[in-house]
Amino acid sequence: MGKDEMENKDKEKIEEFKTVDAKEYENDYEEDEDEDDYEEGSSKAKKAIIIIIVLILSLSTVAVLWANGYEIVNFALNKVSESKNEVEIQEENVDNTEENITAEAVDINTIYDMIHRMANTIIIAEDGNIWGKDEITEDNIDKVLYQLNGRDEYLDTELKKWKGLDFSNGVEVHNYVWTKLGGTIGKAKSLDEQSIETIVNSLSE
Repeated sequence: MGKDEMENKDKEKIEEFKTVDAKEYENDYEEDEDEDDYEEGSSKAKKAIIIIIVLILSLSTVAVLWANGYEIVNFALNKVSESKNEVEIQEENVDNTEENITAEAVDINTIYDMIHRMANTIIIAEDGNIWGKDEITEDNIDKVLYQLNGRDEYLDTELKKWKGLDFSNGVEVHNYVWTKLGGTIGKAKSLDEQSIETIVNSLSE
């Protein structure tokens, strides 16, 4: 065999190896691409499934709310209204309780004494003895009526006349509370017209 022939054979073998290696490389590359394509396709499928599940859940929620929306909203509004009414009733009960406590906290004899002291400013006593005076004002009359709170109907009625500037019952009112307080001196015998005129003018301003 000549040198040239041997070189040619070596070249042919090298070319064969190159061809085989190239084919094997191509096959490996194609297999890798197939695997990548499979993994990519699998990942896309998973994402699509997740999106579909989320959409189904969302649509189900919307459908439930749409079907029951009126009932849910109505129920919520009724609950709010009931809570508001309960709070208002509780506040009203607290206010009423406070008023009752305030009214009942004042002893009835203390109220009689307040009225007695006001009545002393518009009467003349049989023996000229008058113990204690309080000015008759609209505030004082209102205060006494509030504290009485219906516990003495006679005084409720008569003191309302005072609010109308009618003091003609002054002797009777004085002697009523004077008796309730166990009075022994200073019983009223008549009205002090001059004092009444001054009080009426003051209250009329």
